[in-house]
Amino acid sequence: MQRLYQQTKSLCTKYHHLSHSFKPNTPSNLFHTNHKPTKQTHNPHAFTETRSGLGLARLDTDPDTSPDDPTHCEFSADVEKIYRILRKFHSRVPKLELALHQSGVVLRSGLTERVLNRCGDAGNLGYRFFVWAAQQPNYRPRYEVYKAMIKSLSKMRQFGAVWALLEEMRRENPQLITQEVFVVLMRRFAAARMVKKAVEVLDEMPKYGCEPDEYVFGCLLDALCKNGSVKDAASLFEDMRVRFTPSIKHFTSLLYGWCREGKLMEAKFVLVQMREAGFEPDIVVYNTLLSGYSQAGKMVDANELLKEMRRKGCEPNAASYTTVIQVLWSREKMEEAMRVLVEMQRSGCEADVVTYTTLISGFCKWGKIERSYEILDGMLQKGFLPNQTTYMYIMLAHEKKEELEECVELMEEMRKIGCSPDLASSPMGHDPTNWLQGLDNLPPRMQPNPCSIS
Repeated sequence: MQRLYQQTKSLCTKYHHLSHSFKPNTPSNLFHTNHKPTKQTHNPHAFTETRSGLGLARLDTDPDTSPDDPTHCEFSADVEKIYRILRKFHSRVPKLELALHQSGVVLRSGLTERVLNRCGDAGNLGYRFFVWAAQQPNYRPRYEVYKAMIKSLSKMRQFGAVWALLEEMRRENPQLITQEVFVVLMRRFAAARMVKKAVEVLDEMPKYGCEPDEYVFGCLLDALCKNGSVKDAASLFEDMRVRFTPSIKHFTSLLYGWCREGKLMEAKFVLVQMREAGFEPDIVVYNTLLSGYSQAGKMVDANELLKEMRRKGCEPNAASYTTVIQVLWSREKMEEAMRVLVEMQRSGCEADVVTYTTLISGFCKWGKIERSYEILDGMLQKGFLPNQTTYMYIMLAHEKKEELEECVELMEEMRKIGCSPDLASSPMGHDPTNWLQGLDNLPPRMQPNPCSIS
C-alpha cells in the first residue's frame, strides 16, 4: 500500500494546479438524466419601493447580492441574526415582531429568500418571517420569495396555505404567477402521493391566468414517475394525448418510471410507442433502459443494448458504462466491471470522476483496498482529481480495519489537492469525540496538520 500511496502522493502534487478550477462531482444519479426543458419563464419582479418611518427594520432597494459581492458577508450576518430571533421567539408572536423590529436588520431585496433558505425544513420559522415581512409598509414580496414560500409550505403539506398564498398573489401581484409556481406545487403533491390533487393543478391554472402546456404536463408526468406513481402517470398520459401533444420527454419519464419499478415489459412498450410517435431514442432514453436491464440483472440484454446504441449511431457515454459497472460491483463481479472499463476506453469513451469513484467504491466495499489505490492512481494519471466522495469510500474501508493512520494520510492528501476535508467526511465524523480520541492515540509523526481539518 505504501508504494501505491507514494505514487498517489506524487501525482497529487503533479496535479495540484488543477485544484483551483476543480468542481467536485458526486455520483448523485447515474441512471437517469432529464431532458432539460427549454421552456423559460419570465419573472417580472421589479423591486422599487422604499421605506422611511418608525422602527429600526428598514426597507432598501439594493439589488440582489451575489456570493462574490463584498456585501455577501453582511447578508450572511443578517440572515443568522434573524434566524436566531426566529428560533428564540417563534412561539411568541408579539415578542417575535418586536425583536425583528429592533434587530437593526435592513429588510432589502434578496434577504427574505435567504432567510427562507436558512430555515430549511423548519418551514414554520420561514413562514413567521414571511408574514412579518409582508406586513411592513411598502414591502411587496418578489417572485423568488413567493416561490420559496410555496416550496416550504408544500413541503410541510400545508396545501391550503399554498392556495391561499396563490389567491393573495392573484389579488396583489398577478404578474408574478408563472407556470413554474404551479410546477412546484405539482411536484409536492406528487411527492406526497396525492395524485388527484397533482392533476387538479392543471385544471386550476387557467383560473390564475396561466394556461398549462406540454412543458407543464411533462413536469407533472416526471414528478409522478419519480415518486412511484407511474401507473397513474401512464393512464393520465393516454387520457391527455389529445390535449397535450406527446414529446420525447413525456415518453422518457414513463420509461424511467417503469424501469424504476422493474416493469421491463411496460418499459419496452413505451419504447414502441415512442417510435410510433416518430421519436428515435437518444442517449437519455438508452441510458434509462440500460439502467432498467442492469438493475434487473439482465446483463445480456444490457450488453445487447450497448451494441444497438453503436449500430444506431448513438455512442454510449460515461454514464452508460458507469451504470453497468455499478450493477456489476454490487454483485461482487469486480473483474467484469474492470473489463467494462477496458471496453469503455477502447471504444474511445473517456471515464470520468463518477466512473472512477464507482470502481473505487466497489473495491472498497469488498475489502480490496489495494485495488482501489490502483484505480485512484489511474484516475490521477488521467488528470481527474478525486473529490470528498472518492476519498470517503477509501477511508470507510480503512476505518473498518481500524487503520486510522491511513485515514489521516488521506485527509492530508485531500488538503494538498485543494479538496478540503472536514469531520463530516471522515468515517468517524458523525461522532467527533471518537475521532478526536483516535487522533490523540496517534504517534506525533502522524498527527494531522491542524489546517487540514475544518
